[in-house]
Amino acid sequence: NLVSKLRAILLMEADFNAANKMIFGNRMLSSVRANSLMPEEIFSEKGCTAVDGTLAKVLFYDISRQFRKPAAIASVDASNCFDRICHAMTSLVFKSVGVPQSAVTAMLGAIAEMKFFLRTAFGDSEQFAGGGIEYKTRGMCQGNGAAPAASGVVSITILKAHNRRHSGASFLCPISATRKNVAGILFVDDTDLMHIDMTKPTLDTDIHYKMEASIHNWGRLLLATGGALKREKCSYTLISYAGDANSNWHYYDYSENDDFRMRVPAQDGRHQYIDHHPVSYAQKTLGILTSPNGSNRHSCSTCVTENVSRGSSKTTQLAEYANTVLATSRIRTRIQFRYLCGTLGGSEETLLQHPPFVRCQPQHSSQLPPITRGVLWGGAPTSGNRSNN
Repeated sequence: NLVSKLRAILLMEADFNAANKMIFGNRMLSSVRANSLMPEEIFSEKGCTAVDGTLAKVLFYDISRQFRKPAAIASVDASNCFDRICHAMTSLVFKSVGVPQSAVTAMLGAIAEMKFFLRTAFGDSEQFAGGGIEYKTRGMCQGNGAAPAASGVVSITILKAHNRRHSGASFLCPISATRKNVAGILFVDDTDLMHIDMTKPTLDTDIHYKMEASIHNWGRLLLATGGALKREKCSYTLISYAGDANSNWHYYDYSENDDFRMRVPAQDGRHQYIDHHPVSYAQKTLGILTSPNGSNRHSCSTCVTENVSRGSSKTTQLAEYANTVLATSRIRTRIQFRYLCGTLGGSEETLLQHPPFVRCQPQHSSQLPPITRGVLWGGAPTSGNRSNN
């Protein structure tokens, strides 16, 4: 039913909406950045794009593959994030980051008492929703200039509370032995929770257990702030490896094993099962198709198929395909170069002064030092032991 999928965009009074955007969208977020409260897991921050979040996920796959460490990633997207935000919890979050009580009351009080009329091509409706004493409107309203910032600070609070109980992905730098924990990748209401432990040997059952505990904790925190997980958009993948006596390895598939199923908490208190995808499954998140086994076959074929469906000529298809491959290579090379700078403990400008980089600055993955190619690109299953999935 397409009517049920319609989302109303609220046209608020101009000065009220401008004040909300200035107080919450500008000043509040500036205070968050000034006090270093913005976690690196949030990729909807200023200066970041959805491509950055996708690249971080691809690098997570590459590191797991390179070290043959079992890992898990779960896509746990929230349902109607702007429309489900609880005012009581949000007001406490606003005040915790320095927003005056008067500004909080002015915006949330107006939304709670607001009357909603429906405007279509046939005119404005005579009846309205909301505006009563018994029924109080919740959420931040689609079209409110403060809604993205409000969702952002609530996500920060959920993330910090989540990190108190779950470490997420524990990375260990092979050179400096520096440890770093990353809970996941967040972009507005799209969330990918990750788990890997590079500090010690782990079993597949341990990865599944900790991933399930992490998902349940995240879901309960989301429910506490008024949100909820959308089961249809949730899924997870368990990345496991197996080998033989000749050191040949392949991915081990648990997607058909009922013992490794995963559940998410629902709003009614029950738990619902979500899809368990194999590592070869290409899932579209943040607008880009990626698969844990590192294959770009589905993404490239989708680009060609979409060009054909739009009626592009064959020459145009090949040109667009070549541009896509070239852009992908350049993006991954830039990320690899940044990773190398962090590994060697220098900035990009400082490292470029080193003689090898002065002679030949990397423009392609084959020109990068072996340490960078090995850590990020990793190996691939041998042809005789490649996963059938």
